[in-house]
Amino acid sequence: MPRNRITVGTRGSRLAVAQAEEVIRLFSGRFPQYEITVRIIKTKGDIFTASPLSGIGGKGLFTREIEDALLDGSIDIAVHSLKDLPTELPEGLCLGCVPEKKPPNDCLVSYRYNAIPELPENARIGTGSPRRRAQLLHIRPDLIFEDIRGNITTRIEKMEKQNFDGLILARAGIERLGGFRDDLKITDILLSDCLPAPGQGALGIEARADDGWLLEKLSAIEDGASRKEADAERAFLDAMGGGCHIPLGAYGKIDNGMLVLKGMVSTQDASILLKDSVSGPAEDPEAVGRELAKKLGDLGARDILEKEL
Repeated sequence: MPRNRITVGTRGSRLAVAQAEEVIRLFSGRFPQYEITVRIIKTKGDIFTASPLSGIGGKGLFTREIEDALLDGSIDIAVHSLKDLPTELPEGLCLGCVPEKKPPNDCLVSYRYNAIPELPENARIGTGSPRRRAQLLHIRPDLIFEDIRGNITTRIEKMEKQNFDGLILARAGIERLGGFRDDLKITDILLSDCLPAPGQGALGIEARADDGWLLEKLSAIEDGASRKEADAERAFLDAMGGGCHIPLGAYGKIDNGMLVLKGMVSTQDASILLKDSVSGPAEDPEAVGRELAKKLGDLGARDILEKEL
């Protein structure tokens, strides 16, 4: 139904608000006639910041309360980091659009070191991500990983207080915050060394599936390539079980009409790490994602999933 005001739901961290503002700028650039307001919603993942994610649940930790607000009509759209949005959405909701994504790389953030090879033996690195730990352990088995959660500022403060040698953060988050701390070294980690989480770097705008008026407007700010790449990554994740506890990464890139998708599945201790890629028509990204899942499954990923879950 047409209306004059649109309410955007988001988490309350600086990064989440910056992401919502990014979407609002895109939307207002196309449709300046609409009044847009923001509603901050606290999720379970925001409340229990002292616990590892694996200990407080899996799917929907950063989205469920926002989705409830979408379903009851108190907000019109929700802005998420796409990597946090489960592949299975509640009945009545849909992924309305994916704007142009930021670089998906992970970064080493450190006071002293410019790259992973420069880290001293037994360096202490802050990250709560099984995916990051497993891939970096595979190339640097000596690294010691410290579980760390919270917003970017909190993580940097913990690095400082606990004397970590570095943190692993997403490049996209750093860019969306406009950078920070001139005294920090921020260096991309090669995608060949550390594949990102499915959807990393992209924003997912969630809406009600029956809100045709708004979905039509959202289509104006969608980036076709980013959407197809994200759909392939998410299809791979879904075919692998859709959870976040197993080290799993994916990176899709369209090149000359073909979608190249790389994927990784590992044991928690990185004793077994499987990595492969497939390519297929960009017009059928879900099929590309499923093909990669089957290929890695045949190589042994199914065994890893059965043992680790």
